[in-house]
Amino acid sequence: MVRHGGRASLAELAVSASVTPPTLRHYFGGREDVIAAGIVALGDGGKQYTDQLAQPSSPSLSMSLQEAAVGLVAAFRHFGVGEAFSASVVAGLSNATVGHAAVDAVIEPIVDCIERRLRVHQDDGAFDAAADADGVRVAALAFLSPIIVALLHQDGLDGKNCRHLDVDAFLAVHVARFARAWGTDQNAAAN
Repeated sequence: MVRHGGRASLAELAVSASVTPPTLRHYFGGREDVIAAGIVALGDGGKQYTDQLAQPSSPSLSMSLQEAAVGLVAAFRHFGVGEAFSASVVAGLSNATVGHAAVDAVIEPIVDCIERRLRVHQDDGAFDAAADADGVRVAALAFLSPIIVALLHQDGLDGKNCRHLDVDAFLAVHVARFARAWGTDQNAAAN
C-alpha cells in the first residue's frame, strides 16, 4: 500500500502478503477493507513512538514542543511514518472505510499524543487552553497541522526539489510563536 500510494489493487496486495486474492477476501472482505486493516496495522506499530512523544522531558513549553516537533520530523523522515501517513491519507480520501481507518489509526494517535503532552504542561501551569478537552484538542491540531503540511510539502510532494523549505528553521519559528501564543507568563519566566 505504501509503495503504491494506497492505490494498490487487491491482486498487488495479495502478492505483497504472499497470499492469494481469495484469501484476502475471505479474511478481510474487499480491497478497501484490506487497505483499512493495513492502515490499522501501521498505526499499531507506531504506538510505542506516540506514547514516547506524549511525554515531555522538559517543564519548558517551548523546549518540550521543540523536542516534539523534531521527533515528528525524525519519525516522518527516518522511520517511514511520512510514507505511511501519505499513503493512508491518499487512500482515505477516496473511500470512507479507509478514511475512517486513517483517522482512527494514524492521524488521531498523533493528535492524541500532542494533546497528552500539552495537558502535562497545562497541569504544570505552563500552557493555557480552555479547561475542556476541546481547548487542548484545538491547540494540538494548531501545533501539529503546520508541521504535517510542511513535511507533506517537502517530502511527500517533493517540494524540497522545487520550493525548498528549511524545515529546522520553520520548526524553530513555529514552536516559538506557538509557545508565545499559548504559553503562560509562568512559562515565559521559565524560558
